[in-house]
Amino acid sequence: MRQQELATRLSKLRVFGNPKASLEQWPTPGDLAAKILFLIQDDITGKRVVDLGCGTGVLSIGAALLGASVTAVDIDPAALATARENAGKLDIEWVCSDVADFKGRFDTVIMNPPFGAQRRHADRPFVEAAVRLAPIVYSFHQSSTRTFINQLGRALNQKVSVVATFSFPLRAVFAFHRKRMVSRQTDLIKFEESP
Repeated sequence: MRQQELATRLSKLRVFGNPKASLEQWPTPGDLAAKILFLIQDDITGKRVVDLGCGTGVLSIGAALLGASVTAVDIDPAALATARENAGKLDIEWVCSDVADFKGRFDTVIMNPPFGAQRRHADRPFVEAAVRLAPIVYSFHQSSTRTFINQLGRALNQKVSVVATFSFPLRAVFAFHRKRMVSRQTDLIKFEESP
């Protein structure tokens, strides 16, 4: 599958019907998801992958279409129901769980955790869970939090590297939003077990 074909398929997926501000439920755009997944394809294709905080499934579905064996985890049953519908006949394991309680062992974690707009450092439990689950973790974080992410990585005995930086569009989905869309400078961070 080529990147443009994947982007087209992912862009047609349903997004959150009733997003929850407390969970920071913003959809990951299909074209951005495809770009990121192709960038890290060597750590996805043929691997056991878990998507933590999968939302409506764009990263999970994209990874499955690229040949990964995927488990997708989210705490919100409504988001998981949409993700299952989006996936159709793809063979993805869907798990309703808090990421802190989820157990298993995988090759790679992919995730777009909360950025911490509603609760400071809301991404921390996701990173802590991810490094426990797999030796390689790819995670989205606001570029402005690099210092925190580096400190967290060191505390968790992880090598931290910025794989890519991109503009993440956040469309107005909640009543308290004043602008139709804002963009956040975002890093794709790779966490790897330190030797």
